[in-house]
Amino acid sequence: MADSDAIYPLKTDSLRHRSIRGATITSAAQAAKFVLMLGSQILLARLLNPADFGIVAMVAPILGFVTIMADLGLLQAVVQRPVLTQGELNAVFWVNAALSVTLTLVLAALAPLLAWIYHEPKLIPVTLALASLVIVTGLTLVQMALLNRTMGFVVLSAAETVSLALGLCAGALAAWRGLGYWSLVISQATISVSTAAIIWAASSWRPSRPSFKSDAFAILRFGGNITVSNVAQYLNTVLDNVLVGYNLGEAPLGLYDRAWKLAVLPLTQLMAPINRVAVPALAGLANDAERYRNAFAQMLRILLVISLPGLAVAVLAANPMIGLLFGAKWRGVAPVFSWLCVGGLVTPVNYAMYWIFVSQGRSRDQMIYGTAAAVINILAYVVGVRWGLVGVARTSAISVYLLQAPLLVWAGSRSGPIDSAFFFRILYPFVGSTLAAMGAITLYDHALRITGFIDLVAVAIAAYITSVAILACFPSGRAAILSLFSVFRTVILSRTRTSRA
Repeated sequence: MADSDAIYPLKTDSLRHRSIRGATITSAAQAAKFVLMLGSQILLARLLNPADFGIVAMVAPILGFVTIMADLGLLQAVVQRPVLTQGELNAVFWVNAALSVTLTLVLAALAPLLAWIYHEPKLIPVTLALASLVIVTGLTLVQMALLNRTMGFVVLSAAETVSLALGLCAGALAAWRGLGYWSLVISQATISVSTAAIIWAASSWRPSRPSFKSDAFAILRFGGNITVSNVAQYLNTVLDNVLVGYNLGEAPLGLYDRAWKLAVLPLTQLMAPINRVAVPALAGLANDAERYRNAFAQMLRILLVISLPGLAVAVLAANPMIGLLFGAKWRGVAPVFSWLCVGGLVTPVNYAMYWIFVSQGRSRDQMIYGTAAAVINILAYVVGVRWGLVGVARTSAISVYLLQAPLLVWAGSRSGPIDSAFFFRILYPFVGSTLAAMGAITLYDHALRITGFIDLVAVAIAAYITSVAILACFPSGRAAILSLFSVFRTVILSRTRTSRA
């Protein structure tokens, strides 16, 4: 195939069916991943000490930063671009490969500096070990982007689930054998290597000899804007760890890291099926405003229906939840976890703005406003750390409501098919339904006390029932419920046809 020949076109036919099928496949995988991740959090928390998690958490911020820089925003650029050529993809691969090697060497060189900053010599070998994984991840990004672009969610989901299971087994075995913080490194290495092996085995695309075509500049420019935004957002999510580790030490950092992962990772897993489908689906509708609005509204409503009641439970039942999952020695996690979940209630809105920016090709807007929101949150961390772990989480949550979310909503809706009035028509019923769910949780706790697993299940059911009942009182809320039922119906019919065939 010549370099000028277009490959992997962005298809718009049968988009709804393929999107629902992709979300269904990803949902099934996410359920398995959620169980594996939660099991990993619980098992490793019981086998290791907070200080063990603190050691790896000290390296994690800079490791994540380097990984994002190696990405160059190319995953989103490849998914969004209407037409791709072999020359463009080949250039992207080799630029990414060279950058991954360079950043790995930079991270390795920074290992002594990290050890000096944190006054912890153990960080040198840990940093060197984790740095090598940047190359492994970087050499897989183009294949992953192409699979996402063509909605190859079966392969992606299988790779993520299998690698996570292998990582859990390797990490748990190492922890059981007394390897301490090295068990966390072993777990991450197993996940990275096994993911790369599965993706390369399943992908049909292979790079040719290193070359660079001028038409690849458009992808790199788009990816560069995305990278600036991604770096800012990453700093937004990890600088709290840096501040806690530097100011309070490794044991408090271990507590904070557990609270953050328990709050953020399950939420990310819950929303991943729609997030993975949203950008390629909306990008295919960018020239059809009405279909774009309908698809955006349906995906955001489903995201809000499934996430908000669960977050409400996490906010108000943090103490019994932490005690049940992690044990008594982790009780200090509960108030931090609760405040992180307060901020997490706005996360679906922030994800929706990301869909808008990337699917409409507005990478410059994402760079400007995403960076501004991240800077606001970073300043909140700096202010909050003087009040300890809870202060960091509390000030961040407050800044999300007062500054960050309003800024992103304004920026996302100021141009394109989604205006602010349309967005708030989607959103306002969920404010009432979430407050009502919180009221139901509070009444349950006052009447029966939330103390164990049965109580947590009961109060979660009560929260979802109350939320759906309130949503049914609003036209937009009823549309959300109908959207969810429509997806379930499509999935069931699809499976029925498949089984008959």
